[in-house]
Amino acid sequence: MLAREEILSLTKEIMAHQQCHVLYVIHYIEEIVEAVTHVLLLKEGQL
Repeated sequence: MLAREEILSLTKEIMAHQQCHVLYVIHYIEEIVEAVTHVLLLKEGQL
């Protein structure tokens, strides 16, 4: 099982070098990587 840091590193690499869309679901806002261009924040199931 990958550690959180490994997942973040892999996500950054994919977003930097691939021509694809990434849907990245997280529970900690500080894990949003700088390559992310759009964010949808849910709180108690509400936008």
